[in-house]
Amino acid sequence: MIIKILLTKIGIRTLVLLFTLLVVAPALAHFPWISVPDHTLDPGRSTKVRVGWGHIFPLDDFLDTADVDFLHITGPDGNTRKLSPAGDQTYTALEMDKPGVYYITGRRKPGFFTIREKGFKIGPKTGVKDAVKCSYSVDNMKAILQVGDEKANADKVFGFPLELVPLTSPSEIKVGDYMKIQVLHKSKPVHHFKAYATYEGFSNDGAFAYTNGVDSKGIFNLKILHSGKWVVYAEIDEPYENPAECDLKAYRTSLTFEIR
Repeated sequence: MIIKILLTKIGIRTLVLLFTLLVVAPALAHFPWISVPDHTLDPGRSTKVRVGWGHIFPLDDFLDTADVDFLHITGPDGNTRKLSPAGDQTYTALEMDKPGVYYITGRRKPGFFTIREKGFKIGPKTGVKDAVKCSYSVDNMKAILQVGDEKANADKVFGFPLELVPLTSPSEIKVGDYMKIQVLHKSKPVHHFKAYATYEGFSNDGAFAYTNGVDSKGIFNLKILHSGKWVVYAEIDEPYENPAECDLKAYRTSLTFEIR
């Protein structure tokens, strides 16, 4: 009876929309991503780099450089260089002279977070009598930049504990296409797993625009719904090696790129 009343008052299409929003807006913790003004650059240019932090892409908050373990840039020649802080929350990427695909990669400093019956603790649950759950987060980020018109693959693997690897270069994708992204956990494809994605301007409350399960080869098929900046996010938990210290080790990873 209740279902019939709901269908009568708001309609089937509205219920489907509400259900879809619930599916693509999971309750996720804060996560980091690489933030750059433009993912498509002319040769010889440099760019400002920051690490986004929060739920709302692309602008929520930024991590202080003191909370970032490292930030690197890797060019088409395979050479990797370290980025140095240029302020409390800013890095400056070195000049990108050679045309092709560049990667900016990084990691937030790993750390413990313990939820208590009242409040929380930044640290392990050791000695916390009212500890409810402890997690140890390992967060990696990757951004893809296209310099010049020379097209190239963007499928370089960096060996993160959890990594998103585009099998199709963003520069070759248009709105309406599917972009194939492989999800690797400790260098092996993930199975029975979901990944999430959203684009700039989709939501102001942290909802994701798209979610999908991965196939038997760990491939996440992302339908590109809109042009502009995108972020893809994935996380996977496993038991922490010392249960007296913490409960879970949470691997989280993000990939940012732009669709023209």
